[in-house]
Amino acid sequence: MWILTLLRALLWSVFFVLHTAFFSIVVIVASYGVTYQPFFELIMKKVWSWFSLVLAGVDVEVRGADQLESLGERGCLFLFSHSSHIDILVLFGHLPKQFMFGSKIELFSVPFFGPAMKRMGVLPIARDNRQEVIKVYEQAKERIRTGSSFALAPEGTRQKNSSQLGPFKKGPFHLAVQAQATLVPVLIAGAGTVLPKGHYLINLGAWRRKVILQILPPISVQGLDAEAVPELVEETREKMVAAYAQLNRELEGESSGEGGKL
Repeated sequence: MWILTLLRALLWSVFFVLHTAFFSIVVIVASYGVTYQPFFELIMKKVWSWFSLVLAGVDVEVRGADQLESLGERGCLFLFSHSSHIDILVLFGHLPKQFMFGSKIELFSVPFFGPAMKRMGVLPIARDNRQEVIKVYEQAKERIRTGSSFALAPEGTRQKNSSQLGPFKKGPFHLAVQAQATLVPVLIAGAGTVLPKGHYLINLGAWRRKVILQILPPISVQGLDAEAVPELVEETREKMVAAYAQLNRELEGESSGEGGKL
């Protein structure tokens, strides 16, 4: 089994590079057309992301989709746990609301993929340049007010220990308060097992693995200001930590034949 999963992972890596380059070119070309937005959503969510996960043997179970019904067409800020490179694939392929994400600025220099992200409206996050991050958040704030949604990782980077959440940065919470954008915590449990930080071959040792995408109840920031941010960070993190621990226990139980459900 391990040899078969190694072979699949190697073939998948080659496929994914070519797959991503092809659709990046498609997105760049489509971005100049009047039908760009629905076309982008179709190819990126239902083809690029979903198909990549299927071929890698990743089954995604979505929970809590009904939590988004109260948002309607309003923009929001998704805060997701970040333990793997496949997190964006999981979100793009299965989160039932249109959104854009923030990405470290280094990825914008990747041929084809970088220009495609720029055309899509991805936020370039220069993690070592606070002034640049503030400038980008200012632009995002205006887009949220006009109905756009964004997904940001409050941990700032992928976590090596995929069973625990890292410390949260305050930046996304300041953005939410300034834009008066509802926060929606999202947990991606199991992704760190599929492709851990520091690893480059996907889903080794198992033909199929399950990832749970759990959408938690939205958190209103209506009327809050900058002084409320530290308490908002703590409240949000406590809710995410508790739910994340439960999801990881469930996945561990299933892998040992015990099972369980959140």
